[in-house]
Amino acid sequence: MATNMNTVPESHRDMLVGLISRLQTDERAFYQRGSSAGWLGYHICALVVLLAAALGTLAAGIFGEGEYKAYGRCVLLCLSTLGTIAAGLPHIFKFRDIEALRESGRIELEDIIANAQSLLLNATDEQGWQAAYHSVRERAKQLDVSQHKADAALRAEAAEKKPSPKP
Repeated sequence: MATNMNTVPESHRDMLVGLISRLQTDERAFYQRGSSAGWLGYHICALVVLLAAALGTLAAGIFGEGEYKAYGRCVLLCLSTLGTIAAGLPHIFKFRDIEALRESGRIELEDIIANAQSLLLNATDEQGWQAAYHSVRERAKQLDVSQHKADAALRAEAAEKKPSPKP
């Protein structure tokens, strides 16, 4: 079996095993990170909005007239700005859409890996391993292409919603 990127695999079985290994490590990690980052980004923004609103309300009730004039106005303005930015970030970065896209990619990838392992076990000769390798490689490529197209569509949608600068 090939042990590094500079060696040529001796058979399609070796290539299939290497492909399964890459899917289980690099690709799986990519989809898990993407899904987690989208989920985390959305929930962090929601928490910041909630905390900024609560702290702003609390500060407005606690500050006296002298404190408000000294620093209260600045505190309330900063909290309001922070909450507004945190509320807008999910719309700009589409955390929920990215999470859903990566999660659907992860689910498809898990199916590809399970199918690849089954094909590896069922193949008994070079011809079977070759067919299995090309089948799995094609499914992995289709997943990458579909994820790329969906990413591009999300970016295009976000770009269309941005107001154009006035001349």
